[in-house]
Amino acid sequence: MAGLQIEVEEPDLSMELMGQLRVHLSALEADYMKEVRKEGSEAPACAASHCEKYSDLAAAEIACMLQSFNPEISEEDLARDVHSIIHTQSVVGHLHPPMLTALRECVPLDRRAWFANDIHRHLLRQRRRRPFRKVLQIFRQQSEDRKVQVTVLSAFGGAAVGSTGGGALGLIAGGSFGAACGLLPAMLTFGISIPLGAAVGGTCGLITGAAAGGTAGLVSGGLVGHGYAHRLLARSVSEASKFSGHCSIANWAWTRRSRGDGTGGTH
Repeated sequence: MAGLQIEVEEPDLSMELMGQLRVHLSALEADYMKEVRKEGSEAPACAASHCEKYSDLAAAEIACMLQSFNPEISEEDLARDVHSIIHTQSVVGHLHPPMLTALRECVPLDRRAWFANDIHRHLLRQRRRRPFRKVLQIFRQQSEDRKVQVTVLSAFGGAAVGSTGGGALGLIAGGSFGAACGLLPAMLTFGISIPLGAAVGGTCGLITGAAAGGTAGLVSGGLVGHGYAHRLLARSVSEASKFSGHCSIANWAWTRRSRGDGTGGTH
């Protein structure tokens, strides 16, 4: 919450426990840094996922070490101690800012934002929600992509046009066929079978034609939009390359003139 001020007291821990916590957190931090250096040049987006993984491991490590030093600790005291360790500087103050920020996002300052009062349940539920957050993040990234927007709009436009046209054709064809079928028993039904057959045939034709036309329009519109988006991208790259080439030629000509190597200016 904006402007939220929560006072957090320093944890009442022994020097031995605080020292061991720092050592274990530093070891986790070193592992994190190794993964970031290994994949940083090839996949910079992985740094955030590594940070999330580190923060989860670090919070769980803190809770497990507190329980190993005091097996009789209650769930409330354990949650309070983990909260105070993470949101004060005595134990985690030496961590790098990105990792410290991720750790404090994993265990929020406001305990009302926790998924459970128990720290272990909170971490477990947060792990379960993480894949859904990843899916939402990917969806947001894809929705901002220009190619995806063009493809989706083209697909829905094709589906609308195809379903309208297919439904109209199906209505006409189905109604005509139904009316023709109704001619056979017309003598027995006093002509009622003709409009009834046209209505049934038109309804079936409308539904079938709209479904078939909408599907065909969705696929064809998506393909056209995808190809158009790629064409726009290729045209942008081509124009950028031409502009870069013109700039290079202009720079080369200007350099030759400035050095007096050109044929101009000698008369």
